[in-house]
Amino acid sequence: LHPMYFYGFLNFTLSIPILVFAMLDFRKLLLAEGSRGLWRQVLWITALFLVHPYTLLVHIVLVLASIALLARSRDSLLRGLAIFAVCLALFFSWMSYASAGSAAAGLQSLPDARMVWWPLQYNLNFMAMMFAGMRFSAGGDWLVLSLWLALIPVMAVGFWRSQTSYTVGLWLPLLATLALIGFFVLPFSVQTDARFTFFSVRMAPVFLFLAVAALTALPVHPLAGRLIAVLALCLTLSVAVLHDRVSREVADIAPVIDKMRAGEMILPLISNSRSAFLDPVFFAQFHYHGVFYYHLLSPGGANPDMFHNRLMPVAFKEGKRPPRPPQRQLYRWPEHHQHYRYVIGRGLDPRIDAQLTTATRLLAEAGGWRAYDLGERVTR
Repeated sequence: LHPMYFYGFLNFTLSIPILVFAMLDFRKLLLAEGSRGLWRQVLWITALFLVHPYTLLVHIVLVLASIALLARSRDSLLRGLAIFAVCLALFFSWMSYASAGSAAAGLQSLPDARMVWWPLQYNLNFMAMMFAGMRFSAGGDWLVLSLWLALIPVMAVGFWRSQTSYTVGLWLPLLATLALIGFFVLPFSVQTDARFTFFSVRMAPVFLFLAVAALTALPVHPLAGRLIAVLALCLTLSVAVLHDRVSREVADIAPVIDKMRAGEMILPLISNSRSAFLDPVFFAQFHYHGVFYYHLLSPGGANPDMFHNRLMPVAFKEGKRPPRPPQRQLYRWPEHHQHYRYVIGRGLDPRIDAQLTTATRLLAEAGGWRAYDLGERVTR
């Protein structure tokens, strides 16, 4: 459902349900007698660390909040603080590695970082997008929005007609509220030597998953429960249909790559990389990194947009990154053509397309993608 999936952050996506399970288990640990469950909690924390360190950082904050809300004895407090210490040790070990050496990820420059926040309207639109078929800025999907709106009265009436009390208490709703506050308060981006982005918006799925976890304990009338299940299934199918459409759109680059020789240098010239099925504002660069499929499917080769980050398994050596034209001056590609074998373009100005067609050979075209062969003149 949430936008992080469509941004391609699959490991972060997988970490969110792990976070929820870890917090549910942490509650049991705080309310239990003795140290039973400590090692199980350590396993959850390790899984979070391996899947995505950002979610581990969120877990640290939620653990502190849970200790304040649930710890009722000295033993409970000590168990909670022990888990807190394990979380900190893992997270700072990662921080130490990430900032080591000359090829640092930019963590050393955090004290001098420039914080960038989204306007409030952006945050509100981003949250609304998840309930409008991922197309809020393009008018939204009214069928999806109607399904979400139908859930509200069904759940309200179902709870009112239920004969069972809500037993979870305020713990999960308060954690969800804390995540929602983080969504609005945290900066979207931290500008350092290596740019860190999507800080605030990653809290949106954390809020939603915690809110759903709280709602699953809400007692409802059996008939309302069946209606909720039907609506949930319809929403799940709508997301599956959207994902299928987007996947087919992404796959358009495959026949272009098939025409290209493996292991070559690629110059991406991508002007319009929007998706036809996703919000044009929040997914304005959806296909921008589609060129990386060449390196996966060919395999091999390189392009100048490969990430400069110590945590990435493949990166350019110092001074070896080939030059490329500025994004707003793609027509200057001939100044750098000697470094590349192929140009892959998408959404280019017709004048640049004509320029490429005249000076190179159009190798393949599919969907919105075009590949041009520059010939054997690569300087490595």
